Amino acid sequence: MKTAHRILPAAILLLLVSGCASVNGAALFRQELGTATEPDATTVMERVSAHFHYTIDRREEPPNFWIRTHWQVRLPFPDERGEGIVQAETRLLLTGRQRIDSLLGSQFALTLVVENRTRTGPDVDWVETLNTPMFVAYAKSIAERMEQDFRTIGVRRFERIGI
Repeated sequence: MKTAHRILPAAILLLLVSGCASVNGAALFRQELGTATEPDATTVMERVSAHFHYTIDRREEPPNFWIRTHWQVRLPFPDERGEGIVQAETRLLLTGRQRIDSLLGSQFALTLVVENRTRTGPDVDWVETLNTPMFVAYAKSIAERMEQDFRTIGVRRFERIGI
């Protein structure tokens, strides 16, 4: 009975810590980007996707929205090749959860997910693999570019029509 009391808190702590991990030890990279309007989020997603050679695949409109790219084939990073990976592909997913609704428009909390899947041979199924340090650096560069674009998008000026 005493052993169970010692193991249970450790197991709960392990679950909490692993549930918070979104960079290393996960098959995807996730980063909160802040808030923006849906039109601004769409503009930035399209711009950054094109910069990194992704094309938009699907999108879902508000009240909560998401924009997803096609899988983009890429060369495996050196640390992935060291693990026997011979093919890799990545896609982007931007999600927006409505946070504030005002006369100036709705603001959405934005999250970027960079998904990674790999193969160890041409006849092997695609599998989601753990993030390597080089994949994390690549995913962070995409998130940083998006954050930069959101910071420099400019101040919006709204005019009321018909009043």
